[in-house]
Amino acid sequence: MAAQKVILVVGAGRGIGANIGARFAREGYTACLVRRSDQKSLDQTVDLINKAGNGKAHGFLLDATQINQVNELVEKIETSIGPIDVCVYNLGANMGVRSLENTPPHIFEKAWKLGAYGGFLISRAVLPRMEMRQRGTFIFTGATAGLR
Repeated sequence: MAAQKVILVVGAGRGIGANIGARFAREGYTACLVRRSDQKSLDQTVDLINKAGNGKAHGFLLDATQINQVNELVEKIETSIGPIDVCVYNLGANMGVRSLENTPPHIFEKAWKLGAYGGFLISRAVLPRMEMRQRGTFIFTGATAGLR
């Protein structure tokens, strides 16, 4: 039997990220779902996937802007669950509908940290492992807010 593939979905507490994890689990992947807070909601999502019976899911809390947390989580997944085959980065901040001149700097900083810096940290932790295995896929999602 082939080894089960692992998908890491950062930003999987609900919505698109949770659905990505559920879909990959139905395809036989072990889904590692990550969100920043709300353990109860994360547990509910994990339970729904596990009860469906086609794949496995695990839930983890993580602040993707904290380098030590990111590195520790990637190490934990790779050693206790398996090598990460697919990494989905689905994080961003809702800045509201604002024009550039009406966006407070602290709101933009939060959005940048989650969208760009967090994605950089996750990539930095996962990519070398994928390169060593000579396989792996990254998927980054975006929001239509950038089109306004």
